[in-house]
Amino acid sequence: MNNVRISAVLAALSLSACAVAPSVKYSAITSNADVTGKEANFFYLRSSRVDIDATKDAKGTLTGFTLQTQAVESLSKRLAVTRDDPFYARTTLNITKLPNTDLWNEVGSEVADYRIKIINTVAAIAIKAVAFGTSSNSVKDLDLAQLPQSIKLDNVVRDAPKGEKMISLGNGVQLILGALPPDARPIGELPEGRVNYAIYAACRPATVFFKYNNSVYQKSFKLSDPQFYQFAVLPKNGKVVFHSECGASTTNEKDSVSTNTEVVDALATQAKAIKDAIDAAKQGDKK
Repeated sequence: MNNVRISAVLAALSLSACAVAPSVKYSAITSNADVTGKEANFFYLRSSRVDIDATKDAKGTLTGFTLQTQAVESLSKRLAVTRDDPFYARTTLNITKLPNTDLWNEVGSEVADYRIKIINTVAAIAIKAVAFGTSSNSVKDLDLAQLPQSIKLDNVVRDAPKGEKMISLGNGVQLILGALPPDARPIGELPEGRVNYAIYAACRPATVFFKYNNSVYQKSFKLSDPQFYQFAVLPKNGKVVFHSECGASTTNEKDSVSTNTEVVDALATQAKAIKDAIDAAKQGDKK
């Protein structure tokens, strides 16, 4: 290696003497032509689904209702994540998905034997009053003949505004959709180039409710809106764990990335070793 090349490498490394973060980039996959073969993983953002059913005893008498909220795939846009590292680093992505889906469960630097439930099932509780003002008075009763009822919500919220809105889901079922979080970004504006985070569908507070025999049944949950995304920074050594309904948590392991001081010290040591070798070679030439 000549002196010019040695100097160039050392200069480049000195410029990169900062904390090394995982580096990835995202792209939308609309056809086979978009696939480059370099993708680390393909996935869908989450959407939400509401399932409603009646519960009956052995004699067939109605005893109540169940409301289930489930994370499902939003098939409207397929995405890909690709490693995008500078020459001095290497991002290792270990991705686990929820069983039988293309929904991310964990993204991290190691495979963890950990699973989260895809369905968060809570029996609906009958209440006599809810904080919806007079809005629930004009809602018709649930029709038992239409049960079980399953409602995928990504199409329902597609034209919803960023603020709060009440939306009819049919059969007397109503959805109160909360506002988008301020950090949510449109999915049509995916980041260009290198980033250091994992994306997920934006989380909106929501409440689904219906009436039956003068009682109101409701459940509040986090709705995944795949028209927008939020992000969780990829740890240098750790994982991002996605919640059962919406959102994500980041856990960090022991940091194996060199600190700025360690990089600078190593550069100084290597530069001195190279200089000493060059000086020794020059002395040898004079003999």
